[in-house]
Amino acid sequence: MARPPRQLGASGIYHVTCRGLDRHPLFYDDADRRRFLELVARAKAATHVALLAFCLMDDHVHLLLQQRGQPISDFMRRAAGEYAQWFNAKYDRVGPLFDGRFRSQLVPTDAYFAAVVAYIHRNPVEAGLVTSTAAYPWSSRSLLGQAPGLVDTDVLAGYAPLAAITEREDHPVAPPVPEPGGVRGPQDAEAEAWLRDLTGTGTPASFHALPTADQKTAVAALAARGATQRQIARITGVPRGIVTRWLRPT
Repeated sequence: MARPPRQLGASGIYHVTCRGLDRHPLFYDDADRRRFLELVARAKAATHVALLAFCLMDDHVHLLLQQRGQPISDFMRRAAGEYAQWFNAKYDRVGPLFDGRFRSQLVPTDAYFAAVVAYIHRNPVEAGLVTSTAAYPWSSRSLLGQAPGLVDTDVLAGYAPLAAITEREDHPVAPPVPEPGGVRGPQDAEAEAWLRDLTGTGTPASFHALPTADQKTAVAALAARGATQRQIARITGVPRGIVTRWLRPT
């Protein structure tokens, strides 16, 4: 009997994208790309978030991350936030580099997992930059099957064998990707279950009885799991403007 699809929500695996503001390039040369990956490696070490796949395009980035303890928002604040500061200093520019907060989408099943990895690797092929995924130097495709390093290939292989990923690359079925306008969240019932697990509260009134620091921690954890700001406000009773402020990188 075939085993049922494994639900990965508890594992905290997310397809994350971030884009340059107004399609502004994020990378002008290979030195920029190397610096971004250096900061990704540093963010991994600091937050223990696992990197399962990546692709650096000129004006946007795809990352497949597994949350382990610290939320992926901490990882992105370190990797993307520090990169934006470095980029602005290098090119003598001011203002935001990225188009708002990163977008994330939960990866729910094994089959979807393989499709997401293949989709990430196929970005440069679909853009006409190369004719095969293996030919692009700024993705994790060439690292598949190697020992863990920048990419946690041991974790990756536990969810999808190399053959399953390469088959998807050869016969792609594009999975849904985060909407440009924001994060596509879970159903309210799932988000409410997360909130109960995180805080033991089941109503906005009981949530508001928590210390503010605990409320902020829970809001950040809900966002890292894929809940939208509107949804967080709805299930916690915290005004959306305050949710936005609490989630804003500092």
